[in-house]
Amino acid sequence: MIRNHSICHAALCTVLGAGLLFAGVEKKHVNNIIPFRAGGDVSVKNTNGEIAVSTHSAETVIVDADIRVSGKSRERVREMLDRIRIVAEQRGDRLHIEADYPKSRTGGFFGWLFGNSVSVKVDFAVTVPERSNLDASSVNGKIEITGVTGEVQGETTNGSVRIAEISGAIRARSTNGSITIDVADFPADAGISAHTVNGSVKCYLPERVAADCSGSTVNGGIRSDFPLTVSGRFLNRDVEGTINGGGGRIELKTVNGSVGILHR
Repeated sequence: MIRNHSICHAALCTVLGAGLLFAGVEKKHVNNIIPFRAGGDVSVKNTNGEIAVSTHSAETVIVDADIRVSGKSRERVREMLDRIRIVAEQRGDRLHIEADYPKSRTGGFFGWLFGNSVSVKVDFAVTVPERSNLDASSVNGKIEITGVTGEVQGETTNGSVRIAEISGAIRARSTNGSITIDVADFPADAGISAHTVNGSVKCYLPERVAADCSGSTVNGGIRSDFPLTVSGRFLNRDVEGTINGGGGRIELKTVNGSVGILHR
């Protein structure tokens, strides 16, 4: 019995070694330029990979997607690469961009063992008109949004969120990742909402900003570069107050991490 077990173990190691020898990686770049007027709504959705959004003065949306597929079977990798689609659906002043991942036919341990399982990653770089409303979301990947004038949402499960040089309302969410927000202009009717579970939350504001602020953390501290007029009790891990008499609403929350209300 012991001998047979050893033979099976050796055979398994041989198969594993053979699988590793035939590992393959394939890449593809997709570029698409879409006519799109300023002031519209753009959404970008991803599953595995980052999303980076910047702006320009033209009335177009430029989509660049870097697709990477890896696995033990080169044939399976190439098949999956051919089946991935970058979808852009436009309806009036709304544009939705998404990575369409085909479902894997074989998974689990034996799928991995015999080379049928593959790993897929899509990284987006999207350029939109400066005056746009933007919604970017991923599951596994960081989100970076820069230079938008309009309402902005950035959300991921595993990754950081960075939103910078924005003029307009901001909503940022993560579960495992830090959030950094840098506001160029903060109108009285705008608002900032930033929540994460594991990571810090930092919000950089203009020196003369007027805002109603709240910050909270369970395991961490709170720092403010601005004089806060505190309403109610001030606790090291929970604070609410106003800056320069109050204005737009700012809400910063984390569970495991620090909170910062900081000068630009």
